[in-house]
Amino acid sequence: MEPIQWIASLFVKASPVPEILILSAIWIVFSFVIGLYIKFNFRVEKGYSKKKLQSAISNADSLSLKVQKAYYSAYQDESSNNTAAQPFFLKDAVYQYGQSAYYDEILSKYENLVNLLPPMGFLGTVVGMLLLFIGGDGGVKNSLSSVGMGTALLTTVFALFSYIVFELLKIRLDYLADKCIKLAIQVASEAVIKEDKEATSKKKTSYITIG
Repeated sequence: MEPIQWIASLFVKASPVPEILILSAIWIVFSFVIGLYIKFNFRVEKGYSKKKLQSAISNADSLSLKVQKAYYSAYQDESSNNTAAQPFFLKDAVYQYGQSAYYDEILSKYENLVNLLPPMGFLGTVVGMLLLFIGGDGGVKNSLSSVGMGTALLTTVFALFSYIVFELLKIRLDYLADKCIKLAIQVASEAVIKEDKEATSKKKTSYITIG
């Protein structure tokens, strides 16, 4: 038996269950990776140290930490120049920065990952079409035609369905990003207000001691 015919016979005898299991495993891996990516970037943590907030913004920072660092840095710059801006304008500027960071760094990576799905589906389609053209004898050729067409259609449907689902998820991501940025600004604002009160309290204590 020729190698091509031997490979063809394996596809004919194979059950569609392994193919379905492989596609399900790919779906689970994709969902797990995206879930971790969302959880890392959109979690909002409080109680960052002053040293942490003063450090430079890094690509490894979550969206919340980037926004809090940006707010803290902008507030300190305004305070040091004695040109304290209105809270509304400061928050609005930092919000715009957060939106830019979300679109440029988070959403772009998410889209790059999701955009792998159509090529994967197309690859499965090509494999299925190749099975249609593999030569065989009698029933092998006829069975291969069925297997090839099934592979092509199954992988295409899987890729298109997954792509639509993850594209619709972007609507949810936009909502989570907006919520994360606003909450991070609120947390940073409360942190600098608390810091100012503590600094004022220390000054008053110092004046009382001197007097």
